[in-house]
Amino acid sequence: MGGPALPRRGGPTAPRQLPALAPRPVPIPPVSLIGANWRGRLRLTHADAEALQGELEALFERYAARSTEDADRTPYLLHLGLVKEPPTSPE
Repeated sequence: MGGPALPRRGGPTAPRQLPALAPRPVPIPPVSLIGANWRGRLRLTHADAEALQGELEALFERYAARSTEDADRTPYLLHLGLVKEPPTSPE
């Protein structure tokens, strides 16, 4: 992997010690998880999967159009995906 080896405190066989991290100046407030448990397994035709993907994209675009940097807005991350489930191997 190239490059010189990092020196270790306590000799060459001592475990590597990582530097201490600086404490955060402000505590992080708890996060409100709205709809954090979205998951599910669907059995769809290819056409239905394409239609669902299109609807999800349209829904995101509709709400993205409302998204502004105004002070009264809270940022949220959206995580939702539609992927074909991989086949399982027989045992």
